[in-house]
Amino acid sequence: MVSFFEEKPLPLPRVVDGATLTAATDRPEVGWVTLEQGEAALLVKDGQGHAWRLSWEQREGVASSERRRALPPGDYEVVGYRIIDRSREAETWHVCASRPRLDALRVRAGEEHALSLDATIRVAKRLSDDQIQMAITGANAAGLSIYRDGRRIPIRYELRGRDGEVLRAGRMNYG
Repeated sequence: MVSFFEEKPLPLPRVVDGATLTAATDRPEVGWVTLEQGEAALLVKDGQGHAWRLSWEQREGVASSERRRALPPGDYEVVGYRIIDRSREAETWHVCASRPRLDALRVRAGEEHALSLDATIRVAKRLSDDQIQMAITGANAAGLSIYRDGRRIPIRYELRGRDGEVLRAGRMNYG
């Protein structure tokens, strides 16, 4: 497997953020994507398999209130997202989700496409006599991880009996 990656390195996605936008704002051959969430990033793939990372993240030196991100016209597949929450004092939370195809995105020249990410975190459990399993997913059953201050957080659980007594408790690592 290592030899595969050494022979054929994976290309990095093209990044489109507030700084990139300035050069493309008045070009008629591009379309725009806007995102309703405040601070986030979106990973999309075009029809040729090239990855594009659209960023609405706060970065030092990039102060842009512009919500539009320029992309060449075409059909894209949304394959991942990252939503950031800095509303808690001294903590930054974010969720990252990915799946081969979360959603479809069609960009047309000169047009704006508004997009909203489903930020719901879904937790499904399965219990048996000797096992507790959980699936943590995001939009369209995408694999999802939850981070606090850059570290993935374990999920706490308690299994209670009918009388409320704690039968099992602990933390689960995932992702």
